[in-house]
Amino acid sequence: YFIFNFKESFPNLLSSTQEQILIQSLVNTLMEYSSIQLTAVNLTSWQAIEYFSSLGFKYVSGPYFGQENNKLPSIETKKINKLVSLNE
Repeated sequence: YFIFNFKESFPNLLSSTQEQILIQSLVNTLMEYSSIQLTAVNLTSWQAIEYFSSLGFKYVSGPYFGQENNKLPSIETKKINKLVSLNE
C-alpha cells in the first residue's frame, strides 16, 4: 500500500497543474507494480475524490464524509452509491 496524505502534502492539488502532473507521473510509476494499491486520505472535495478514483486510487477518504472522531460515522446512501459508480 501507498498512502498519500493530501492535507499535508498537496493541499491545493486541483488548482495546480504542476502538482497534478507530478502526481500523475508518480501514480504511473507506482502502477507499473501490479500489487500496489494506492490510498488517498484527507481529500478536500468531491472533485478530488473523483479525480483520484479516476487515477486508479482504490481507497479514498476525506472530511467530505464526516469529521474525524473516535466513532465510525455513517455515510449517506447517496454518497455510497456515487462512490460505487466511480469504481464500476
